[in-house]
Amino acid sequence: MGPLLDRSLKALVSWRLSFGENEQLDNDGDIDDDEEDLDAFGERGANLRGLMEHIIGAHNQQRKTSRSKSSQSISKGSGKKKKGKKQIQDFLSIQDVKEEIRQLEPDFDSALVNATAGALYKSLVQNLRDRNRSVVLNQVQEDEEEEEKHGDQTLGSKQDTKEKLGVEYLPSAIQSLAKRIELSSKGIAVFEDASVKNSLSKYLLQSWCVELLDLAILHLANLEKISSTLATDTLSEVLETRERYCKSYAGHCSQTSTVSGGQGPFAIPSEDAAILLKLVSQDMIDSLKKLRKLTAGSCKQKNLVEYLDVWSILSKESKLELGTAEAGKDDSQLLTEHLHELSQVLSGIQPFTDAALMLHIVTLIAFQRWTGSMLHASGKFVPRILRQLRLSVEQQPDLKQTVESQLSSLEKMMDFVLSNVKQQQQQQQQSEGSEQGDEQLNPDQMWQSVYDIGASLSTLV
Repeated sequence: MGPLLDRSLKALVSWRLSFGENEQLDNDGDIDDDEEDLDAFGERGANLRGLMEHIIGAHNQQRKTSRSKSSQSISKGSGKKKKGKKQIQDFLSIQDVKEEIRQLEPDFDSALVNATAGALYKSLVQNLRDRNRSVVLNQVQEDEEEEEKHGDQTLGSKQDTKEKLGVEYLPSAIQSLAKRIELSSKGIAVFEDASVKNSLSKYLLQSWCVELLDLAILHLANLEKISSTLATDTLSEVLETRERYCKSYAGHCSQTSTVSGGQGPFAIPSEDAAILLKLVSQDMIDSLKKLRKLTAGSCKQKNLVEYLDVWSILSKESKLELGTAEAGKDDSQLLTEHLHELSQVLSGIQPFTDAALMLHIVTLIAFQRWTGSMLHASGKFVPRILRQLRLSVEQQPDLKQTVESQLSSLEKMMDFVLSNVKQQQQQQQQSEGSEQGDEQLNPDQMWQSVYDIGASLSTLV
């Protein structure tokens, strides 16, 4: 504290020199102590030129010795801190300043000591406040930066783990989806109407089959070594695209643990898929392009059959066993999983709402329970599915006796949904026949009846 006080004294003395001429520094006035203001200095202000010479020159060596001792004294005193705001305000009292001045300049009389202490006290306290505030703010800033850095590292670590798990899940996801496509193709074969088969095949090709192809391309792009023939700008684009879709698939996996749940399919636009193909070996590209071609165009049932054949060959040639079923899972296990997924979607529908979706899910459940085959189809196929179920039930007397009432409820619900759709499209009243049919069963009762059918069929072992 000695050097700080000494510099302040010099500044004060230099400032005060303009107030008067140099005079004798030998007056020993009897001025009382005043701890608050500089006015107590009184007439001694005119003697400050001599005071400066006294401070700067005459007692230079003594000042150095006193400064060293006083610095130690102040340092010891600084350890006595109080809580709250007092910790800064009471860190240095005016009495401490006076004692420091007396040790530094023992020739000063009490009036000069009081005046000097009063002039220096506020600036010294402000310096201490600023210093403490700076220390506290710096510490807070360092803590925040450390927390932010630690948070970024943790987030980055979690993100890396998430992406890694997403990529590692690709093989099993591909295997499961390929098997589901195969089982759904068997469900399509149940239909007797060729046009319905083609329509269902087209839907399967443009949904699950496209998703399977995109997953395979992403998986192969992560396995293949980067070609040294790629230009620098091309390589940068390829790697950026691969990283982006790895992150996208990781997010897709975090939202659903299945590949056929309520969430939409994972998809890669054709232009980005073409970029990823640059990381795939040439002997696989032709097969992948052929699969892509089969998912476009007319997409008839024969295209679905050919797709499965090409996929089987690609899986064997790549030696990745992409088309094999998941280890330890047979067809019955996958069918059970699919039924459970449909049941989850059904249970998530709010009571007496979205009758079309509810009928769609229950129809898929009934088809799998009554035919033994799963089916991947959108809601627009519900009338054709129920028509085929009616044909299948009529051909099996034992089954008809068991499910006749349930199938009739589904058909009534379908008529009700279609009539509502027709009303919304035409903005007019139902025909008399439809109104009479609806009056026989309350819409809420009908909804609950069909919902109960789906719930019971999906829980049967």
